[in-house]
Amino acid sequence: RCYMKCFAKKPGSGVKAKFGVMDPVGSGLLEEMLVFNPRKRITVAQALEHELFAKVRDRRLETTAKSRVVLDFETEEELDEKQLRSLFLREVRRFH
Repeated sequence: RCYMKCFAKKPGSGVKAKFGVMDPVGSGLLEEMLVFNPRKRITVAQALEHELFAKVRDRRLETTAKSRVVLDFETEEELDEKQLRSLFLREVRRFH
C-alpha cells in the first residue's frame, strides 16, 4: 500500500487511446476490469455476466473455489517495486 501511495493520482487515458481500434464491447469490459479502486472495479460475478461472454459461457462447466483466494503479500505494509514484482511473478508461476 505504501508503495502505491508514492505515485501521484492521475486520470487514465482509456484502453482505446492506448491500444487503438478495439471492439467496443470488449474494450468496455476491459476498462471496467482495470479500474484501480477495487470498490469501483467490476466484480468477477458481474464480469461473467457481461455480454461479451453470452455466446461462449457454459455454466455447467464452471466450478467455485472452496474458499476465498488470498495472496500472502496483500497484507504486507512495506513493499517496494522489486519485491512486489517478484511476488506477483511467484503467484503467476504457481498457476501457469
